[in-house]
Amino acid sequence: MKKLHALMLGVGAALVAAPALAQEPITLKISYQFPEHHFVTLGCINPFIEGVEKRVPGKVTFQRFPAEQLAKAFNQLDSVRNRIADISIHNAGYTPQLTPLTTFLELPGMYSFDDTMKAQRAFEKLAKDDLAKTEYAKIGVVPVWVFVTSPYQFQMVTKEPTTSIDQLRGKKLRVPGAGAEMALSAIDAVGVRVPASDLYLALQRGTVDGSIISTQALPAYKLDEVLGSMSTNASWGGSPFIAPMRKDRWDALPDDVRQAISEAGHEAGEKCVETYMRLEIEEHERLRKLGKTVFALPEPALKQLDTALQPVVDNWLAQMDQRSLDGKAVIAKFKSNLAAED
Repeated sequence: MKKLHALMLGVGAALVAAPALAQEPITLKISYQFPEHHFVTLGCINPFIEGVEKRVPGKVTFQRFPAEQLAKAFNQLDSVRNRIADISIHNAGYTPQLTPLTTFLELPGMYSFDDTMKAQRAFEKLAKDDLAKTEYAKIGVVPVWVFVTSPYQFQMVTKEPTTSIDQLRGKKLRVPGAGAEMALSAIDAVGVRVPASDLYLALQRGTVDGSIISTQALPAYKLDEVLGSMSTNASWGGSPFIAPMRKDRWDALPDDVRQAISEAGHEAGEKCVETYMRLEIEEHERLRKLGKTVFALPEPALKQLDTALQPVVDNWLAQMDQRSLDGKAVIAKFKSNLAAED
């Protein structure tokens, strides 16, 4: 009888303990290239994490791996696919072999600075629907949230404003990726791959005559010390970021956690764009006060640039055709989404 009583007490204790075990928080490892003080961490990643934790208090905890602690910038997607991280913040332009269609956002002329928020919303719809099926499903991931940067601008060592693209012919500019490199080649300029961390010396030594980089990045690398002029309205393409999770990991999460991640991701994407745009405007004012030439390309120069850079888009479309990918449909859907935001 005593043994039976003890057994029943044990069963009862197990039943009481079961709910407690079920309430253990889900730990999600999140990996990203940006240091903790970087504006993307502060304006994009932190709001996402806080948004999830607010929606499902005590149910999810994040283990952060900033500054490439878990994976290098180029390997953030692989860190998820290889189960090293649960979520990463990945620049899709770094993996054109895996995310080729998403790289359309690197092409020049896809959207203007003023339309960056519209571009964010148009890309989010595209990523969560069309690209989720045609691109991300093939590599076993779900884009739980996305964001785009404001379009890259160009900066020159000289203080003279650029009023015609003829002034760029023969010049060497640092480029962030293949899209900008092709764009410069189309106007008889030269794109040079230089890491942002090495750009200061490259400009100082004359290795390059200028750069194509986010305006917000200038103070982080003290580039205002070696640059004389900066554009405000060029559209050299942007960077499409996705926050992927492995599909099986995503599917295993409770419904309320998935909903919290999706809602927080949507909010974080828009906060990220707001951060990019605010900082860019603030940077323009700071640069003017430093005596730098902050200029807008005149309308004839913009039209000249659009015409000159159309072959870059055509070349990208041809590359997609060679891979049996419908790049034209992706751009058309993005532009349709963009127009719907008006």
